[in-house]
This record gives sequence, C-alpha cells and structure tokens, in this order.
Amino acid sequence: MALPALVDPDEAAGYVAATGVDALAVAVGTSHAMLARDTVLDLALVARLRAAVPVPLVLHGSSGVPDEGLAAAVEHGMTKINVATRLNKACTAAVRARLAADPPPVDPRRYVSAGRDAVAAEVARLLEVIGAGRRRGRSRG
Repeated sequence: MALPALVDPDEAAGYVAATGVDALAVAVGTSHAMLARDTVLDLALVARLRAAVPVPLVLHGSSGVPDEGLAAAVEHGMTKINVATRLNKACTAAVRARLAADPPPVDPRRYVSAGRDAVAAEVARLLEVIGAGRRRGRSRG
C-alpha cells in the first residue's frame, strides 16, 4: 500500500497567502472514506502546519483515525475534524438494526429516527473524545 502524500508547511503557507482561503484541508496521513480506524497521523507535521498557516486546519478522512489520534490531532493544532464516513456507518447500522427488528415498515419515520439518534450519539461521543467542551471559547490561529 502506498503512503499518502503529505503537505509541505511552506507550500501550505504560500497557498494560503496566495488564495486568501478561510481554512485549509491538509494531508497529514488520511484519505477520504476510510473504513478501518488504524491510521496514524503525522502529528509533528500538524504542529508545523499550525505554526506555518494563520487559518484553521481541516482534517479529511478522519473516520480512519482512532479516537486517541483525533484527540491528539486537535491538541497539535487541527481545528475542524470531518467524520462523515463514521457518521454514515453509525446511521446505516442503526437503520439496518431497526429494519431487522420491526415488522416490514411502511413509514420511514419509524426507522429513519434510529439513524438520526445514532448519529446524534456518535457526534456527542466524538465531541467528548476531542475535548470540545473543554476547548469552548479558546481560539486558535
């Protein structure tokens, strides 16, 4: 398996200066739609990027990062963590379970709510993992 390309802090700083972007998605060891949660982030690179660019850093592909890796990424300067695949998996599993447990449903409100509730629970759990409540009001960058 080929290693993902990693962003160069100097190039990132140049890109931010040239474009005036409000946030920057950076390659630090992840890729989109990761299913296994075994990715190791380059945390030293995250810290160098945080020092090099004045805008919030965005992590795509974080569904492949274990919880402790997400917390460490935030501690090292990552600002926005995208977890769509993780939330999609939680939603789908809950809807499948509800469909399997109930008689054949006709009204989607009977089973879609299970997915909504599972997503809400996973979001709350992930916010706790990254310490969002402890960071509220603290600004970066």
